[in-house]
Amino acid sequence: MKNPSLLGLAGLAIASPVLALAQQQDSVDPKTAQQVRALAAKYDEACNKNDAAAVVAFITEDAIWTTPHGRLSGRQAIEKDYAERSFGRYHVNDVSTNCEQVNNLGDDIEASGTWSCAFQDGHGHTGHVRGHFKWIIVRKVDNLQIRDDIFDESVY
Repeated sequence: MKNPSLLGLAGLAIASPVLALAQQQDSVDPKTAQQVRALAAKYDEACNKNDAAAVVAFITEDAIWTTPHGRLSGRQAIEKDYAERSFGRYHVNDVSTNCEQVNNLGDDIEASGTWSCAFQDGHGHTGHVRGHFKWIIVRKVDNLQIRDDIFDESVY
């Protein structure tokens, strides 16, 4: 029979780094963290309106999206993908981006966390998708823009 106390210690050893990561604080000033989270809320709003042009207004011209479906380069390609996949083939709604961590990355900002949304396909089937993301955000003169987005997804 296995020793329950050893199994418990092994579980704590595995969970401790994950818990430590979840408890990390933002390394940017509170104003910047607030601006990043406001950007995420505006991004969600544009997604929930299924407005590809509004979504890409939050990204740089040379943005790179690394997705489970492939890699997209440039605002035009990303807008086309949103229009065709996210808003055409699938009607997404209830998009929610939760920036759990916002850190300085040299002159840029790194935001990471979780995202989720519901969708309905062209056949009326509904589902939910969620995953993790990492954004690299650049500071523009009067706003912040997403330059890189790396995310995964799972249907639940």
